[in-house]
Amino acid sequence: MSILHRALKLLDKIRPAQVAFAHCDIPCGIYNSFPSMMAAQTVQKMVQKINEITTDQSKITVNDRNNFVRMVNVKEEHAQLCKKELLILWTDYFKPEHLKMFPDLHDKVWKACKLCSKNKQEVSEELAQQLIDAVHDIGHMWEEAEKTKKGGPLDGKLFVFTGALKGFTRDEAEKIVESLGGRATTSVSKKTDYVVAGEEAGTKLDKARELGVKVITEKEFKALAKGV
Repeated sequence: MSILHRALKLLDKIRPAQVAFAHCDIPCGIYNSFPSMMAAQTVQKMVQKINEITTDQSKITVNDRNNFVRMVNVKEEHAQLCKKELLILWTDYFKPEHLKMFPDLHDKVWKACKLCSKNKQEVSEELAQQLIDAVHDIGHMWEEAEKTKKGGPLDGKLFVFTGALKGFTRDEAEKIVESLGGRATTSVSKKTDYVVAGEEAGTKLDKARELGVKVITEKEFKALAKGV
């Protein structure tokens, strides 16, 4: 078992995951506006390429017909994918507090999803561009919402570990700190927020006391990681 795997298992014990809903329903908690924009751009590209195929029946080749069918299929698949990704953001990511930030959120998502359907039904560069613009607007909302997210319980805190820990290795403890928004280093300084002292702590403990850095036990570290 890798160090990261062990650290994640320990983190799960210290700070169990809360129920959430993400696009894979595990839940992974990963949300991003990029997939919907990529899908919308693919729709636009397929529309452009379809319109480049000659309409002169005497010049159309078998390959032209084959490419036409493939392009239509890709256009429709990605229009549907774009709708799916938008609905994931709408139903799973955005919360009531985001409606206060974006009063027109529901209307914009509804209209964007309607554009996905229209782009499946038609071959229109105008409709494809409207879809791009609509997805861009929703992506901007997602970016602004992300800026308001709070950091982890150890956000911005600098830790130093010294001595033997009972519940995890030094590397595992440092991984936990990093996963919760903090940083771990090997030397104590005035910028250090916490020194976690295990059994038989050495000179780092002395240095912390000399500098007036807060010293905590392994049990207290676990409580901090839980956010309590």
